[in-house]
Amino acid sequence: MNNLPIGLRSDILFFNFRNNVIEKNDYIVLYTLNNLDFFWGNYLILKNPLSIGDFEKWTKYYQNEFSNISSNKQMCFSWPGDLSYIELNKFKENNFIFFDRLTMTARKKDIKCKYYNNEVLCKRMVTNDDWEQVLNFQFKINEFLNKKKSKSYIEKRVFEFKSYTDNNHGYWYAAFLNGEIISDVGLYWNDEFARLQNLKTLKEYRKLGVAQTLIKYAIEDSNQEFFTLEAEENGLAINMYKSIGFTVQEKKYGLYSSSI
Repeated sequence: MNNLPIGLRSDILFFNFRNNVIEKNDYIVLYTLNNLDFFWGNYLILKNPLSIGDFEKWTKYYQNEFSNISSNKQMCFSWPGDLSYIELNKFKENNFIFFDRLTMTARKKDIKCKYYNNEVLCKRMVTNDDWEQVLNFQFKINEFLNKKKSKSYIEKRVFEFKSYTDNNHGYWYAAFLNGEIISDVGLYWNDEFARLQNLKTLKEYRKLGVAQTLIKYAIEDSNQEFFTLEAEENGLAINMYKSIGFTVQEKKYGLYSSSI
């Protein structure tokens, strides 16, 4: 696993906290069996790039490893390196959605904040009351999701991050305005790097420096020196990440079944 690019290693980070990683000859199994609705919590990282013949091979791998959820037509894959567009089209023909993400990194000494917002209060989320506020914020910012299904999913995810914090794997941070959370982010680490995770900001407070103020606070509050995060190449946040000191290191690829 140490030969994988840092983006995929940082994905594995959270599964290592739970010892939910199984390494096979050709792939790595990452699973979250207590949260089967979390499709990127139950997927395969393939050790080699997508190539001809991999549709049958990869889907068989998934069905073998996740027989308990394959009936839901849920399949997710990620891999390093390049890809075969011929084989990619075969996945697309079978209702898979392709995506790519950029892995960005920065060192603490390079972090700056071009638009610091001194109206917000940033803090670690520590107490049970703090985490209750995090949960309510996640309900609010994800209100577009299916209500019945998403409530259970969000509760499990927040509890998961709280357990990482309780076990000294990192912290969850939030930015407050008038006593209410308007942005939050996780920062979790191992001996090699720290991963910024799930940055969310209420729409009405975007482009006001809130997110970068929170990120700068979290990075400076931690004892870590090297940081990584994931960004969409054409997403709204990538220019903000660049402005505070993050640079693009690599691109990673993934596929998931569109029936999810």
